[in-house]
Amino acid sequence: MQMFGSPAEDVGYFCMWRKDSSFTAGSGSCAGAEPYADELADVTSIDGTVTSVCTLAMSTCLALTDIGKPCGDAGPMGAEGVAHSELCGFSHSNETFENGSNVDAYCVDVGVGGAPNLVCAPVCLNNGGNTQGCDSSLVCATTSGHEVCVAP
Repeated sequence: MQMFGSPAEDVGYFCMWRKDSSFTAGSGSCAGAEPYADELADVTSIDGTVTSVCTLAMSTCLALTDIGKPCGDAGPMGAEGVAHSELCGFSHSNETFENGSNVDAYCVDVGVGGAPNLVCAPVCLNNGGNTQGCDSSLVCATTSGHEVCVAP
């Protein structure tokens, strides 16, 4: 069961890798398995197996599956649209988009050449080039005022 936020709330049963799986190349370590870099020990799977798993470091499985999902209203005549971050990721009961509390994804503008393109993007942490939370196909960048995983 994936948990998220404070207080922790149930997200669901999905999206975790066994620590000893081929995903970690049999290394038995979650290090370097971004975005599944956090380890949880003694997790009981939906089929009753107790094992250690690699889980998402910064966001939720719902945020990961929502990457690129449209989440904004188009503005009039090509003007910037209205972002709806509540359409992205897991909706925690104490979610506060203004200060990032209990937020796993944002609706951000990844438009090119002035044309808005509002899509969901999971949160990440870019600590001096040490990125946490994005898989290898994405980069952690500040977009629309938030650190999120986006295409390079």
